[in-house]
Amino acid sequence: MAWRENPKGKPVEWKVHDIAHVGNVEKPCFWDIDGDGASDVLIGTENSFIAHCLFW
Repeated sequence: MAWRENPKGKPVEWKVHDIAHVGNVEKPCFWDIDGDGASDVLIGTENSFIAHCLFW
């Protein structure tokens, strides 16, 4: 999972920032989990250690 940094009008590619290696992402969901007014990203996936994981 990664986010791309907006270059703010500069004619360059958006810089990629890796957040986590989560494997196959089926469906990202966006909710304000912690009540701070900003949407949080929730990702459901499967991996070899835990059958079903949730990344926040």
